[in-house]
Amino acid sequence: MMGEDWAAVENIACRDMYFDCVEELCHYLKTEEKFEELYRVAHSAAEIYPFYDWQIWEIDSLIGTSAIWSDS
Repeated sequence: MMGEDWAAVENIACRDMYFDCVEELCHYLKTEEKFEELYRVAHSAAEIYPFYDWQIWEIDSLIGTSAIWSDS
């Protein structure tokens, strides 16, 4: 069905909605310092869309996790 114009348009709309939701969730998890959950979400998104910037969120989560461990 990807040859159909409407399917391509819907695919892009759903992808953009997914990006918006994951981005919002990542911001929330970082604010709440839930770095392990942030890593899991960002890693899952990076597996689906490896050419988007989800790896930045993965790195942020690892830095946050290491900061927690160094404060202990």
